[in-house]
Order: sequence, then structure tokens, then C-alpha cells
Amino acid sequence: MSTQGNAWDTASNNSDTFRLDVHSSTRKNFEHAMHIAFSSHRCATHYLKDGKAGLVFFWVDPNMPDAYPLPNEMDVDGAIEFAWQWLGSFNRQTIEIYAGKEPDLDGDVELGGFRVYNEAWGHVLGQFAAIVAVQPEYRLLGK
Repeated sequence: MSTQGNAWDTASNNSDTFRLDVHSSTRKNFEHAMHIAFSSHRCATHYLKDGKAGLVFFWVDPNMPDAYPLPNEMDVDGAIEFAWQWLGSFNRQTIEIYAGKEPDLDGDVELGGFRVYNEAWGHVLGQFAAIVAVQPEYRLLGK
């Protein structure tokens, strides 16, 4: 069977339909999500820590006052390590900046969850230069 002419075989991730929204808590899932996110732009050049969006990686300078250049271009493996260490820096007080108050539920709430995402048009904070954002989240453990 020929796949010639199949739109899915020739499509790229550089389209306006590229969306990602992964919520999980394992390192393996984090790595998979980041690899998908970086499939369109192989390296990040800048980053931003934003109380709403989280840690945002950019493939070019976004010309935002709080965005900082990385010391070198950072590939997906470097971004994984950078973001994973950032996620590990949170405690029950500091996570509220990004994840809000700890939810009240019939079960346990722990640190250690995350969200890897982009928004409409593959942007974050309305920026076309964004690759992906990472946010800490609570892990919700029902009874």
C-alpha cells in the first residue's frame, strides 16, 4: 500500500495546530512530553519564569523584559535537566505561586506533579517564540 500523497506522512510540527498539554508525575512522562515539545524547535535560546505560565523555553529572543538568554543553546536533554531541577526546588509554600492553594479533597495531596504544555497556535503567553512551558502541580491521590 502506497503512502504517497498522505498528508500525515508529510506534515510537520511547524503548523498552527501543534498543541501539547501533559499532566503527570513521573520523570519518564516528563521526558516524553519534553521530547514532543522540542520536536519543532531543537534548541532553546532563552527562558522565562512567570508566575502564571511557569518556566517557559523560547527558540529565539522573545523580546520580553523578564526573559533571559541561556548561556548556550540548550537542546531537549539540557532543557529536561534544567526544568526537572527547577521543579525539584518547590516546597509546600513556594508551589502556591504556580499551582495555587493545595486542593482540599478526600485523599492525599503531595508535591511532585507537573504540567508540560503550550497554548493556542503553539504559543505560550501569546509568544510565537515559545517552545513549551513547565509548571509544578500537586499530585492528587484519591482513596
